[in-house]
Amino acid sequence: MTSTDFISSVTSQYQISMTSTDFISSVTSQYQISMTSTDSTFGSSGQTFAHISNDSRLHLWDVASKKLKKSYVDRNHLTHSFTCYSWSKASKDTPGLFAIGFSDGVVVIWDLSRGVVAKTIGTVNESEVPTDVIFSNDSQHIFVSTNQNQIVQYEVSTGNEVNSLKTGKKGVLKMAMNPKVDVFAAASSSIKIIEAASGRKRKLEASFSGGISTLAFSPCGRFLVASSARTRELLVFDARADAGSDEPIYVLPVRGILTGVDVRTTANKETIHVLGVFEDSGGCIFEIDAKYSKEGTKGVNSVRRETNIVSTQPIICGFLGSSSSRDAASALLAVGSKANPVFRSIDISSNQPEIVLQDNSASGNAVNGSAKVGSDTLFAPDVLGPHEMGGVKRPIIGSDNDEEEGTQKRAKKSGSMIVASGESGELSLEARLESLSQSLAQLEDRADRDGAKNTTKGAAPTSDSMVTLIDQALQSGDDGLLEQCLACADSDVVEATARRLPTSRVVMFLRKLVAKFEKRPSRGALLTQWLSSLLRHHTAYLVTVPDLSFQLAGLSQMLEQRLASYSKLSSLAGRLDLLMSQVNYRSNSIGNGESAAAVGRGMQEVVPMAVYQEE
Repeated sequence: MTSTDFISSVTSQYQISMTSTDFISSVTSQYQISMTSTDSTFGSSGQTFAHISNDSRLHLWDVASKKLKKSYVDRNHLTHSFTCYSWSKASKDTPGLFAIGFSDGVVVIWDLSRGVVAKTIGTVNESEVPTDVIFSNDSQHIFVSTNQNQIVQYEVSTGNEVNSLKTGKKGVLKMAMNPKVDVFAAASSSIKIIEAASGRKRKLEASFSGGISTLAFSPCGRFLVASSARTRELLVFDARADAGSDEPIYVLPVRGILTGVDVRTTANKETIHVLGVFEDSGGCIFEIDAKYSKEGTKGVNSVRRETNIVSTQPIICGFLGSSSSRDAASALLAVGSKANPVFRSIDISSNQPEIVLQDNSASGNAVNGSAKVGSDTLFAPDVLGPHEMGGVKRPIIGSDNDEEEGTQKRAKKSGSMIVASGESGELSLEARLESLSQSLAQLEDRADRDGAKNTTKGAAPTSDSMVTLIDQALQSGDDGLLEQCLACADSDVVEATARRLPTSRVVMFLRKLVAKFEKRPSRGALLTQWLSSLLRHHTAYLVTVPDLSFQLAGLSQMLEQRLASYSKLSSLAGRLDLLMSQVNYRSNSIGNGESAAAVGRGMQEVVPMAVYQEE
């Protein structure tokens, strides 16, 4: 099949009426959206940080308190993926509105202060897929761009269409609203400045290979910065109507592809600060002259200072200013995992050419002797791994005698454990695994003995009694009685109980199990047995529950997180099995009298562990 035949078959299948060139450009522009859309941003005041996870949940962080404030989950978050977002102007008391465009054509507007969906714009699988959304300065209207060469203006309170603006021959990938007047920039391979009321356009003299990747206005509304998805350049424009030129006033070379930018001017309007974040990690900060003059500099606009930001962890996004002031001589950076970010504050007033951000586990805030990370470094809550310690040590409250008694107890307890002292050296990986295996075997034996004792004391529970007890526990809210029922590990009883449980109690029971699973993931082996039985025996009823995906969203996310490392662990287990088999072969060969050299030569041959002969 030729490319033309393929295009015609796809267009006919989806009832698309377009030429092959339009189809290719449409697919290309959609691909650029998925590649260049970021999923994290700081609020307009820098006090809050938002992240949209892969399951289309919106998570809001408070930068000052370093805590996750709230998560927002829409009803259809598992059935569509986000394509764009926009955050209205926020104040100190109200976080504002947050709009998210989805792949099924709808735009969901969240009221962050109330935690509810204020309005849903569009119809599922009927409206055009939004490529970008922006709020008006008064947050009363929202502009939605698509690949259909138009930008539609909606009223937020009613969701009604107010105006439609033509953008030209191509669709729009990015938009940015001027914070001072209702004028916005719309860009794809070029940039146009559009007046929201009249629709009058002004085209800037610049082209972007591969489409636009970042677009932002300065808070004063005078300057506009943009970058391409392929070239390593950062362009700065004077966006005023009387600027006199549509060409960029600065073309700043950068060392990576930009995924996020922020720009601001100082209070005296004499200096422009531009912050860029690279897709591969790291970033840059430029300090340039706001009072540029091509005549005075003979066509050359000098850059006062350029600072490179080096980080061993990926930088998610950045914000010029601090969590308390937009005009502060600092910058906020969200670093590390998007699900558990770390907020770093850096000083941008120093003359150091490079700022190196140390890893979280590194001690102190020094940055390799080049510059120093600010002392107000903010850390979001994180899950500590093995051999990691928190940032603050808990104080010991009590007398010296209490401390001595605690030391003696710990010393006594450590005497019964396997200790790798300095005399014998650290235990090898094989010894550690053997010790862990023995500990698990002892726990299993103890559990079997306890189960045998309980069996001799009373009769084993039946499914009839279990169904009655679970029904009573759910109706009365007796968590202790429910725990007694969940302690049953007999698979036959669990299956029969799940099958005989009334459908009116299934959803409530599932919610209880999910809550217990989230609270204590170590009980997963037992709770998943109940969950599996309930889902298997009551599937026909559960598919009729309208908001089941919302109620079981926590379970879905937890299972996805646990299964994410399954393939890697399986691969590691296979390699370890191969390694241990070779070690055992070598040990057995040496034990049978063969020399180490002969065994080493024999290791080059592949020897089967077992041979099966068919008679």
